[in-house]
Amino acid sequence: MRISFDLLEAFKAKRKKIRRAAVNCFGIIASFLGPQDLVCSLLNNLKVQDRHIRICTSIAIAVIAENCSSFTVLPFLFNEYNSQDFNTQNGVLKSISFITEFVGEYFKDYLISLIPLLENSMTHFDNIHRQISCNIIQHLSLSLYDFGFEDIFVHLFNFVWPNIFENQSFFRKSLLNAIDALRISIGSYKIIYYTFLGLFHASKRVREIYWNIYNILYIGSQTSLILSYPLIDSYLNKYFSFNIYYGILS
Repeated sequence: MRISFDLLEAFKAKRKKIRRAAVNCFGIIASFLGPQDLVCSLLNNLKVQDRHIRICTSIAIAVIAENCSSFTVLPFLFNEYNSQDFNTQNGVLKSISFITEFVGEYFKDYLISLIPLLENSMTHFDNIHRQISCNIIQHLSLSLYDFGFEDIFVHLFNFVWPNIFENQSFFRKSLLNAIDALRISIGSYKIIYYTFLGLFHASKRVREIYWNIYNILYIGSQTSLILSYPLIDSYLNKYFSFNIYYGILS
């Protein structure tokens, strides 16, 4: 434990290799001593003002979750998110983002418990909270694809979609990455119904956003968009076969 407290000072190092080695040491120490005391000391370190220290602390918490399983760390993070400190909430979201990235498909047992936190962060007034939440949704969508969580991802997509008109470049990049990941998990034929509403809007700025999302869907999964195209009765002729049509849909 004394060594772990001294390792917190290594997060202030200017060289990236030193900070990376200190983060990996926390995972090794946690595998021998247990994660409880280490996580408590790291959560207190999230309240500092230095951004580099908070990022290294978030990565260290994720490394502990990777080595000691996620259930040993997530209760502490959920409890710490209830605090009103902005830096602490930001650090908790970053830690969960790194955990979902490191753990991958093993996070499927904890997805339902994470939904209330994501709902709260996606409706937060600050852009940083919503940006990190989009990163979390992106990692979950790619990791838990084809695990039977389509309804949950559709629910999370309804929180992601209202943010498409944000102007901040970093947030916009995270948002488009989340939509592209949700395209894989829930299907592009569901997302395209959201884009039909604004493709021919009167405002040029609105049209650009919707067409950008449509291009992502078209490039990523062009063939699956056939299911979402409307059936126009006037184009039907006597050679049309309903058996073949329903066979394609099925």
